[in-house]
Amino acid sequence: MTKKALISLVETAGKDDAGYRVLEVVDTGNEFEVHSALEWKDCPEHIEGLDKYWYNPSNGEYKKAPNGVNVSGTINKDANGLPTERWVFDYDNEVWNKEELWQ
Repeated sequence: MTKKALISLVETAGKDDAGYRVLEVVDTGNEFEVHSALEWKDCPEHIEGLDKYWYNPSNGEYKKAPNGVNVSGTINKDANGLPTERWVFDYDNEVWNKEELWQ
């Protein structure tokens, strides 16, 4: 069965806000009427809705969004309990990486 993704054309997402937010994914035939600021697009079976993916209109690809990727690990802290690093999402590789904070 094919699927359709509901894309918000007014809510940017992705690397450098180059794409649009995926709001919902339904089986083809279950689409419903939407405002002109929203649009239904064909999508692969594995795409999930509400902020797990974003749509890139320049190439028609769906990419994982930060909310669609689990963070594994913990942030290191100094002796005072303050974080010494932070999580940063790598849009090119679709993973979370740790980045050191300036001390």
